[in-house]
Amino acid sequence: MGFSRLPREIPPVAQQQPSLLSLRHLYDRSSSGQPHSQRYRRSTDSAQIETTCRDSQEQQSYSTLLLSPAPITYHSQIQVVKMAVFSGSIFKRVALLLGVTSLLLFVWEAKGSAQQFGQNKVNYREFNWSYIQTEHFDIYFYTQNRSIVNRAARILEEAYQQLKRDFQYELRRRVPVIIYASHNDFEQTNVVLEPIGEATGGFTELFKNRVVVPFEGSWEKFRHVLHHELTHAVTFDMLYGGLFESLLGRRYTFRLPLWVAEGLAEYESLGWETEADMIIRDAVVSGYLPPIQQTGGYLVYKAGQSIFCNIAQHYGREKIGEFLSSLATTKNVDKSLRLSLGLGIEELNKRWHRDLRKQYWPEIGKRQEVEEFAKRLTNHKEEGSYLNASPAFSPYADKIAFLSDRSDYKDIYLMSAIDGTILKRLVRGEKSGKYEEMHWLRGGITWSPDATKIAFVAKSGDQDVLYVQTVKEKRTLKRYRFNLDGLFSPHWSRDGRKIVFTGLADGAANIYSVELSTGELSQLTDDPYDEADPCWSPDGTKIAFSSDRKPYPACSGSTTTWSDYDIYVLDLNRYKFTQITTSTFNDLSPTWSPDGTKLAFSSDRNGIYNIYLADITNIDSIAIVPITNALTGCFQPDWSPDGKKIAFSAFQQGGWDIFVLESPFPEHGTDLEPTPFRLRRQKLGAAEAGAVQADTTGQKAPPSPKTSVQKTYRAKFSPDIINVSIGYSSYWGLEGQGLVVVSDILGNHRMFFYGDLFYSLQNSNLQFVYYYLKRRTDYGAALFNFGNYYWTRQYGWFYDRLYGGALIISRPFTRFSRMDADLLSLTVRRNYYYWMPEAPAVMRCLLLEFSLVNDTAVWGETGPVNGSRSLISVQHSLDLGKESPSFTTFCFDYRQYLRMSKKYTFAFRLSGGASTGKDPQHFFVGGLDNWINARYSRRKVSTIEDFYFASFPTPLRGASYFQLSGTGYLLANFEFRYPFISHLSFGWPLPLTFRNIRGVLFTDAASAWNGWPKEFGSDMYLITWGFGVRINLGIAILRFDSAWKSESSKPLCCFSLGADF
Repeated sequence: MGFSRLPREIPPVAQQQPSLLSLRHLYDRSSSGQPHSQRYRRSTDSAQIETTCRDSQEQQSYSTLLLSPAPITYHSQIQVVKMAVFSGSIFKRVALLLGVTSLLLFVWEAKGSAQQFGQNKVNYREFNWSYIQTEHFDIYFYTQNRSIVNRAARILEEAYQQLKRDFQYELRRRVPVIIYASHNDFEQTNVVLEPIGEATGGFTELFKNRVVVPFEGSWEKFRHVLHHELTHAVTFDMLYGGLFESLLGRRYTFRLPLWVAEGLAEYESLGWETEADMIIRDAVVSGYLPPIQQTGGYLVYKAGQSIFCNIAQHYGREKIGEFLSSLATTKNVDKSLRLSLGLGIEELNKRWHRDLRKQYWPEIGKRQEVEEFAKRLTNHKEEGSYLNASPAFSPYADKIAFLSDRSDYKDIYLMSAIDGTILKRLVRGEKSGKYEEMHWLRGGITWSPDATKIAFVAKSGDQDVLYVQTVKEKRTLKRYRFNLDGLFSPHWSRDGRKIVFTGLADGAANIYSVELSTGELSQLTDDPYDEADPCWSPDGTKIAFSSDRKPYPACSGSTTTWSDYDIYVLDLNRYKFTQITTSTFNDLSPTWSPDGTKLAFSSDRNGIYNIYLADITNIDSIAIVPITNALTGCFQPDWSPDGKKIAFSAFQQGGWDIFVLESPFPEHGTDLEPTPFRLRRQKLGAAEAGAVQADTTGQKAPPSPKTSVQKTYRAKFSPDIINVSIGYSSYWGLEGQGLVVVSDILGNHRMFFYGDLFYSLQNSNLQFVYYYLKRRTDYGAALFNFGNYYWTRQYGWFYDRLYGGALIISRPFTRFSRMDADLLSLTVRRNYYYWMPEAPAVMRCLLLEFSLVNDTAVWGETGPVNGSRSLISVQHSLDLGKESPSFTTFCFDYRQYLRMSKKYTFAFRLSGGASTGKDPQHFFVGGLDNWINARYSRRKVSTIEDFYFASFPTPLRGASYFQLSGTGYLLANFEFRYPFISHLSFGWPLPLTFRNIRGVLFTDAASAWNGWPKEFGSDMYLITWGFGVRINLGIAILRFDSAWKSESSKPLCCFSLGADF
């Protein structure tokens, strides 16, 4: 592919030097979607990388929306860059140069094995940033969200006072807090470069300790996120200190376990609450709660939260601060637990599991499994899904539309309401810019009264769009765009004229309706409260909804009472609000009975979310009764138009499914027996057992924090990474290496300085890269000088010096597709020491490249498992004279992944290229990336053009490197990927355990040619086949392949590192 676009995994270094790594991809804002286990634990010969501190969206719990009603998930990671002291060995220096460049790639991209692919972060808007300062925080915002900032300042200062008491620690540096007015805006942040999904509620970045959060309409969620992320910021300040202090003390080499980082943040921001109680109860009762050290996914948040609750109950809350203080010194979790609690992680884990069994096992006899009182329509375990939610009955009550991730993407399906048979897939989500996100956390599907259409909301570009689509043809009829920051939970009126929904604008979530024939938007409420899940009454005169409206906390002086939601009814004729429920719990998702006399809703009033009925025939005497008594939780009820059924989603066995409750609905009296958590909350008070720690100091809530005047943001640069290594070689003398990464607070400007001093400046490797990321189109520029020594049998020792510059442009169209353009100016001067030392060779080139990239792939543990990837590129080297190569090269790469079930995938790849011109590029086909026990053909590769412009297409397993060569090539790969061994443990010589070892059956076929041959000889193509094994080691993926050539019966066994294509 040439100089400016090469595979991430570096081609072999033997007698030849591989092509240079692309400067573009030192700082690309695309991400492969590779799983976190690979993204934050990659290594090279010269560097060990973990990750930027990031709260992310892997393996989310759907419950958070259903519970909050605006959910949030996190996933912290910690970035560590540790440069090794190097020797003067030539080959080690070659590997070091490549390794350090790879270090930058891994650190800043977190991409997969093929760097030219990856999904994009798109800046749809430019924001005019300002900031204010409180005593401890610099709060950055833009004009659209100024109303949020004062409340954020108060939340932060109050949360800090709690953390200060709990940890007995004061911040050593101010914390930057960056606030976005909506999640759609938040997804455009440049503080981190990876694309952010809708389940990411916020993140804290390690090096500058920046807290970045969106406002999504719910003040309780906003408080939770800010407190959660501030806990990270204070913890990082406590454990790692300042940048220079940490680098000198190598504190960044300590990686905080997720159960500590996330569990502590959840505990400090929530204490214990219904969602955590539900998830841990289900894990204990269903038997899938692992030891805390082995917990992953979203469960690690709630398991860690439970651990810290357990510590506080047994030892007192102050012991948590002692544990952290010890951890700041020891950098060892087990040792710190022993010093502060007197027991290690194993003993703590045993006691924690024993306490949970004592608490939750008695609940089995008091509650019911969902299947005991309702009919199951989906089964996430059998289907291999996690999410089945948002059920919506058709007007004839014979079908249900719902949202599911059974395809690895969030799609809308239609199933039978009788037996759950899937009838069709109505919408394919998350594969195009049209349906970039399906709002599965706060979504909703609604039917037209004539049963021919559905309406739903999806993110498209920079805005949420209300779609109206036919059911039979699956054709989009209308798209409604409004000047709103977010759209959620649409519901169609019975007369078919209007749709009501929740809209987010100017820091408030209000109820809106749209006249479908004209597109006219009407705002029905205008207040600072969070109003969710609006639902038309059968006669179209009222709207039921859930809201936290009450004496507003910003006026009452408290920031800890925003979590209680009640059901309200808005009478549109009189514009009168009627409060249906009055509890200190969360009442969510109202749905009307067909006769308009009752409302069904979900509530956690007994400590578990159950379905309740409210008889509103007499508005002055509303009777509320439960109709379920679930062991886990029931959400999102939808009453069938014939009044005979209620569909709902339920959480159990670690996932979400759709169930139907049939009339006559069960009766459980007026109250359900409270859970132990609910009883404890009633006895101790909501603050201590629920949202946050009670203030036992006797102090009043602090007054509104003093803030500075609003100031305009101007970019000021500070370092993200500083690494310096010094070494000495008796042969080469003193050597030094340094890496400095600099950016501004918002991440719009990024600069890399890399220097590798070796013998003299001329022989050293120097590199400067700058990226400007504020606009939708990303711009970059680079200057470089590289010097390297090589040896070949043909020429002996020679020295290459490369210098020049590059201009880089990337224009994303959507999250999934983009256009890249690069302009490279390169000069190579080669000095031969034994062969014509008096006549150095010089090559100059001006290379232009354009690429179109599309990527919808979903990653598994060892490579992509679903979706597709495609790339088309053209390179042209201008003819600048006899010292300049002149060629034009066309390349393509298409990959398709067909997931036949959750464990089995068929993968296909077809790539090819052709080069023409005076000095066409060469393609050397054979081998595989990062081949450990590599074999080479005898083909000589020593010209400057082949050193720096040749391409190395792989994999062709069973063939040596450079097996086929030519100015054109085709390579096809077919793979069947399957589970091989689920669990493998060794007791000696080392106690090692490997899980989810994957197997692969493959066939590779390739051909390479020069010019346009009239016929293909046997030396121009090769077909191989075989089998392989993939083991995810955490820091890398180990691959073993045994391959046969078509003309040989003896297999070639290959060991290599890296993800599958």
